[in-house]
Amino acid sequence: SFGSCGQEADELLNLVLKKAKDDILVIELPAHKEIFPEEWSEFSDFFKKRVKGRKSSLRTNYAYQKRWVLNSIRNFSEVLATPDILLEHNGVFEGRPAILAAAGPSLNDEIENLRYIKENGLAYIFAVGSAINTLLENCIHPHAVCAYDPQKDHNTRVFKKVVDKEVKDVPLIFGSSIGSKILDYYPGQKMHMVTSQDTIGGYFLHPAYKDGLEKVKDAPSIAVITLQMLCKLGFSRVILAGQNLGFKGRHRYAQGVDYKGEVTEAEEKDSIYTQDVHGNEILTKEGYNLTRTQMEAYIRKFEGVEFINTTRGGAKIEGAPYLPFDEVVEKYLDRPVVEENWHEMTDHCYDAGYMKERLAAMNRARDEAGALLEKMEAHLKTVEKLCRNRNFAQAEKTYTMLGRVFNRLKANDFFSTFIFPMNRVFYQMLSDEADDIKKEKNKLKKGEKVINAFGRFLFECRKDFRLVTKAYPGIEKAVKDYAACC
Repeated sequence: SFGSCGQEADELLNLVLKKAKDDILVIELPAHKEIFPEEWSEFSDFFKKRVKGRKSSLRTNYAYQKRWVLNSIRNFSEVLATPDILLEHNGVFEGRPAILAAAGPSLNDEIENLRYIKENGLAYIFAVGSAINTLLENCIHPHAVCAYDPQKDHNTRVFKKVVDKEVKDVPLIFGSSIGSKILDYYPGQKMHMVTSQDTIGGYFLHPAYKDGLEKVKDAPSIAVITLQMLCKLGFSRVILAGQNLGFKGRHRYAQGVDYKGEVTEAEEKDSIYTQDVHGNEILTKEGYNLTRTQMEAYIRKFEGVEFINTTRGGAKIEGAPYLPFDEVVEKYLDRPVVEENWHEMTDHCYDAGYMKERLAAMNRARDEAGALLEKMEAHLKTVEKLCRNRNFAQAEKTYTMLGRVFNRLKANDFFSTFIFPMNRVFYQMLSDEADDIKKEKNKLKKGEKVINAFGRFLFECRKDFRLVTKAYPGIEKAVKDYAACC
């Protein structure tokens, strides 16, 4: 079957999708479909998933490619001023249970169980995103709330009640590429975790007394990010609550989340079916489904952790068997485990000397990157002039020089840390066109393709270079201030 081909099938579809410039038309051979109905169905499902996955990835990267980097720059001083929970508390919670409380409508069913657990210290409760509002509405203050959304105003909406009520006893654990606005207003303690989208943290940060920087990989939902974090912190049992990953009637969120309405008729029409924990079919949307499959992948990865899903009527999550919350409490949560001062950590957990060395290297790379971008622009102008004069022999030599400068630029630390991540979609477009440029026999058309492809990419890179250069002094100041305190 097609799916059994595994990596070969995946690579073939990746190649097809990479080459496709427009919509792909699949023409089926009726005899093949009739003789091999199961194989055809398997191929069709496999193909649709790959197309949807690529489209989703492109949409996400295009929407956030610049924001991830700019957020990480703005957040850098806050990262240095707060504890890294993955570094400070790695393995500290070994053998203990954690509850991942999401904002699905089934969270309403478990309020009294959560209240009992919190009052008796039977497990650590981590709210994700909007779930904090449902818990606060019921006078339950979780041990922490987690957030990572890179959008400018999303988190200020989510945490409006926390800010308005000045809730100071719920620490915020934020992803380092989060939309920076909420960090200015959050009233309680803050901790951070470095995300895979934070190339700035990845370059400058190194633990002061451990090897390697621990990160969480970016995901379509804060629930998936938090799941990774809990497993890395050493929790032996992760209990999912309110993780519906589907609609419950017309409801998508638990009570207390008043900035999101009910499911609309248009959304219902665009929905798909999935199986719930009781074996029934429920409506869900592509985003929830993607979250579910990613969650399942991490559940498979963290083999030493036991996962339990308590979400009544929620989507079935492979690897997290359903068990009613009452039974979970009775069977597993029979003694206090929460330490009162668990959140006390040092703020200075990174190597200041390493940071200063990296800053000096980055300053040199910044100057070089600016010069290389100017050289690329000069070569492109030369190509344009040579093609206009039909001097194609000299144009070919200039393509070679352009390629060499481009390779030096890609190897430059400033470019690879700041500029490239802000233009990953444009680079992908350039990369996809490279083969067409090489194969082009018409010399004039080849010149036009080189100018158009590199011109678009270079325009965006130069624009972002100016933008980052303006913000860069904030990083220099943050490093110097941190080193002075150490």
